[in-house]
Amino acid sequence: MRRRAVAAAALAVLVAAVGAGEALGWPFLAGPLEGALTQALQRRVSLATQAPDQEKEPGFRVRFLGGLRLQAPYVEIAAPAWSDAPHTLQAEALLLELRYIDLWRAHRGQPLHIQRLQARQLDGDLERRADGRATWPLGELPAAGAAATPPAAVPSVGHLQVDAGRLRYRDAVLALDLDTRWSLEAAANPDPGAGAGPVLRLATQGRYRGLPVQGEAVAAGALPWTVDAATAAAVPVHVQATIGRARFSFDGRSADALHLGGLTGRFSLQGPSLAAVGDPLGVTLPTTRAFRSAGRLAKQGDTWHVVVDEATVGSSRLNGAFRYDGGRAVPVLTGRLGGSRLMLVDLGPAVGVATPEVADKPPAGKLLPTRPFDLPSLRAMDANVLVDVAEVDLDTTWLQPLRPVRTHLQLAGGVLTLRDLDARTAQGRLRGDLTLDGRAATALWTADLRWSAVRLEQWIRQTRAAGAPPYVTGRLNGRAKVQGQGRSTAEILASLSGTLRSELREGTVSHLA
Repeated sequence: MRRRAVAAAALAVLVAAVGAGEALGWPFLAGPLEGALTQALQRRVSLATQAPDQEKEPGFRVRFLGGLRLQAPYVEIAAPAWSDAPHTLQAEALLLELRYIDLWRAHRGQPLHIQRLQARQLDGDLERRADGRATWPLGELPAAGAAATPPAAVPSVGHLQVDAGRLRYRDAVLALDLDTRWSLEAAANPDPGAGAGPVLRLATQGRYRGLPVQGEAVAAGALPWTVDAATAAAVPVHVQATIGRARFSFDGRSADALHLGGLTGRFSLQGPSLAAVGDPLGVTLPTTRAFRSAGRLAKQGDTWHVVVDEATVGSSRLNGAFRYDGGRAVPVLTGRLGGSRLMLVDLGPAVGVATPEVADKPPAGKLLPTRPFDLPSLRAMDANVLVDVAEVDLDTTWLQPLRPVRTHLQLAGGVLTLRDLDARTAQGRLRGDLTLDGRAATALWTADLRWSAVRLEQWIRQTRAAGAPPYVTGRLNGRAKVQGQGRSTAEILASLSGTLRSELREGTVSHLA
């Protein structure tokens, strides 16, 4: 009985001590915790125990029951010794909440999830160098000369609330250097659908792949850093950004600031070429004349859905609906492309034809374009797109346009194919397949085309005196199976070989021809 009484008393004392510690916030643990974190993270950690104004702000507090809850007037995590950054993280009036299950998962190698991160001011400086070393993995650093390993994922945050913040991000691997500032302000006219939360304002500037970047975003409510988009409430978002000469704007809603979960809304996009937009996004798009487009945009997981209501490329008028899945080892673009008119000259830069926007004229004495194809872009993704355009203008005063043109565009493993090409003109028909194989250093182009019943007097525009018959008439049939290899249109046509057969039925040819 005596031992039980002693044990019960000891347990009561322990419970009382833990209760008192939780109530007071364990203030005497600040020093030991600072030392333990410094040793565990392999970099200096500073914790201020007293706030400048103790009456308005609490000092250091930490609680362990139900999860880890840390409150500190000032926290700084230093950058690694190899980095030029002034620090990795600096926070004022910090509140950090972590669940033990998330800490256990992080210990097992999964990305750390922070339940709540709240601060009056938050200043982050993240850096990744070309050898793969990054400042955000916290823990033991690789030994000098050791092979670089991929950096750990950036921690996710369930609830992020920062009155004023700054994030400097430099990434040599992505050729990205951004300086972003944000703030949360009380909404003057809160959106009924966004709740009574503050307005998030964000501004960023820097460079990406050598191009200047500027952007602004406004969210009518504080977006979580990352959440389950299926259960989170979306808030209104407005974005304006420029990358080089490409300009983008968006008005819609989103539930997730990091992964853009539940993103949906309308967009507008314009720039000097479609390729100028595709390159930053990792999407293979042709080099074209200047363009502008508008439509609807949505994102679910790693999949983007885009409906282009109207797209103008030079003088061409197009539309379409596309699905881009970036979650695969090789991203995939699927959808349909349509429109009322496609001017071939607007796609001329894709094969090296000079335009006012793309000053790449053939060398003196040369007629055919010599600009090399961008073959690596053909290997960046796969595509499966149905094409149905009402009219394709061949950019010549001599030949009738094709009305309509239908084909199946497929891009797989660096091989671009126009399959089941079907075009009609002058009561005739053109069918076949075209392939550009970009897997090697030089492109291999093959064509298998068949044409039938093309009325030459209609297809070839022939200017003659009033009453004079056309220079040539009749129905043209034929087939061409050819191939060529090279790094440009000129090289491919110079190496062209194969068979060509053509016949003219019920025809006439003027001796003047």
